[in-house]
Amino acid sequence: MNNEIVKQELTENKSIVDIFKEIFPEDTDFDSEEFKEIVKNLESNVDLKKKVDNIGLFFEMIDSVIEAKKNRLQKIKSQIETLERRKEQFREFLLRLLDSYGIEEIKGNEFRIKVVQRGFRVEITDQEKLPEDFKKTTIVVKPDLEKIAKHVRETGEVPEGAVVIPSRFVTIK
Repeated sequence: MNNEIVKQELTENKSIVDIFKEIFPEDTDFDSEEFKEIVKNLESNVDLKKKVDNIGLFFEMIDSVIEAKKNRLQKIKSQIETLERRKEQFREFLLRLLDSYGIEEIKGNEFRIKVVQRGFRVEITDQEKLPEDFKKTTIVVKPDLEKIAKHVRETGEVPEGAVVIPSRFVTIK
């Protein structure tokens, strides 16, 4: 699409809200005053520069929503991790408590607490003392993408077995 077609698309009176509703998730706040003002300016007959500025403002608004949701998600993940650690710590406490009294099982009305043996785990204290039969050597061969990219940038040649995929995106500053 050439520059003139893009300018034409931006200067026409199209329904930006319908386009946004197709792109963004259902929980996007299309009723916020900030969003309504941006859409009003985008859909009015203002000049192209003003529309471009409003698109930039819209992206800034979306970026702030994304950042807020990321922060909230990080807090929730942290809370989940804390709860999981506490649950495991309490489970370990119960095991020590039951072991200290020699109790294998306690029954309640709906639940029971029982000490069970589920296999074991092996912990290595000194790898050098292990017999060779209990050691394995692993060789991992994988492409060095950074080296390939550097070679392509410097020579323009793409090594056989690789392809270069252009990375294109729109920036809004």
